[in-house]
Amino acid sequence: MKTKIILNMKKGNGFTTIYLIIVIAIFTSCNNTTLSNEEAKAILVKTLNLPIQYSFNVNKRPTMASGFKLKGLRDAGLITGSDYLDVHTPIRIQITEKGKSSFLGENREAYMFKTNDVDFDQITGILINGEEKTAIVRFTLKATNVTPAGIALSQTQAGFSGKKYINYNLNSPIPAEFTLKKFDNGWQLQSDQNKTSSELLDDILDK
Repeated sequence: MKTKIILNMKKGNGFTTIYLIIVIAIFTSCNNTTLSNEEAKAILVKTLNLPIQYSFNVNKRPTMASGFKLKGLRDAGLITGSDYLDVHTPIRIQITEKGKSSFLGENREAYMFKTNDVDFDQITGILINGEEKTAIVRFTLKATNVTPAGIALSQTQAGFSGKKYINYNLNSPIPAEFTLKKFDNGWQLQSDQNKTSSELLDDILDK
């Protein structure tokens, strides 16, 4: 913000107007808006509730979806069995030695397999608009603690959708971008404020 100061000064019997123009560069909240990488990371980690564990359930009730998942796990050598009997008979599987590190357990409805965790990776860029008090933050996430089930399902076709059950890269950084706005009480996500952390994260991973 530029401030212009004009002073009127009296000299002798008359008035001599001296225009003293002082241009002062004042950094205010309009143009000194700053956001460090550390601050941005803290906001993103809190907003997305990172790190988070991902798992897949295989429904014991025979369905087309459970059939695709079971084939992927069986082809990877993580389970045996899973033969289809009829719509009224629950699917039964056995966990192999290789599959034990992925298997979380079972309940009446499903078998549960851990696939991976998703965690924060790094800030790749911050573009600040001082006048609007906004910041475009570009960052990456990463998959960690990837299990054999995660690898198998990342290679398994999700029905006829054209996607895999895990549609993001387990081996490379996952790029994302958020726009933050600075309010009196700090930086906040500018849009999608009504979405949960899980919904925001799904939007990133499903791209």
